[in-house]
Amino acid sequence: MTKSIFSIFLILFLFSCLDSSAQMERRHIRSGNESYAEGNYDKASEEYMKALDKNKASKEAIFNMGNTLYKQGQYKESEAIFAQLAQSETDTLKRAENFYNLGNALFQQKRYEDAVKAYKNSLRLNPSDNEAKFNLAYAQEMLKKDNNQDNQNNQNNQNNQNNQNNKDNKNNQNQNDQNNQNDKDKNDNNDKNNQDNQNNNNKDNQDKDNQNNKNDSNRDNENGESPGGMSRDEAERMLDLMQGEEDRTSDKVNRDRARAVGVRNEKNW
Repeated sequence: MTKSIFSIFLILFLFSCLDSSAQMERRHIRSGNESYAEGNYDKASEEYMKALDKNKASKEAIFNMGNTLYKQGQYKESEAIFAQLAQSETDTLKRAENFYNLGNALFQQKRYEDAVKAYKNSLRLNPSDNEAKFNLAYAQEMLKKDNNQDNQNNQNNQNNQNNQNNKDNKNNQNQNDQNNQNDKDKNDNNDKNNQDNQNNNNKDNQDKDNQNNKNDSNRDNENGESPGGMSRDEAERMLDLMQGEEDRTSDKVNRDRARAVGVRNEKNW
């Protein structure tokens, strides 16, 4: 009998503790909801954490904590909570709400494609949710704009790359043209130097030939021969003959001039 009475008291004590813990959990959740409604999200977060200290599996406290984090702009943390609840929740409508909130957290991070998937999952569970329909259409429109912007950016990047490539090719062509011009100038200088060297060599050879001819002429003159191969004596005889012929020709010219002019008689009136 005594043992039975003890067991009954123990059971009553445990139920009493559980009831007290549940009451404290509910009290903190209610306090957190009041702070949330007032916009005091820091205070609301503290109350929900106290509720979770009493019951770590409290889905209501976890759900409300996810909303509070969302209001505080902690979208990544909020996303993690709603993604977990969406997988673990068994109630259809509550699961739809978790997917809806998950879509909102993703949308705020501009992850429009993932947000579209979350809103679609919410509507599959609750097709009559007009807010989910509106947010889905909005997310799809933003995704379309985002893709168009990405395509435009890709096109601009491609154009910029093409322009850069064209600029590089032009610079390379200019460099090649400059190199070719430098090579041409270098070859022209080499040709000019070769021509100058050739002309100098030709001049040196000509001067050398002239000097040799002059030396040969001097040697011939020294041997008593004229430049035409005639000896000095022969040349002198030729000059005497030419001089005599020239004198005879001069006399004949003078005689012919005298006959032609004559002596003119003046006529009296």
